Amino acid sequence: MRYVMARLGVRPTNVTLSRDLNNLVKMSFLTKDGEFYGIPDPIIRYAVLKMR
Repeated sequence: MRYVMARLGVRPTNVTLSRDLNNLVKMSFLTKDGEFYGIPDPIIRYAVLKMR
């Protein structure tokens, strides 16, 4: 959330976050396990974590 706020300069709405997370799950970039989201692809996971 802090990263998004820093990049956009504003806090995204709950609707925006929910929509974007659902789209990422539909495209299989994320998986949802209860309350938690994960990155199933090890290459994408490595790239995302390396960007931090």
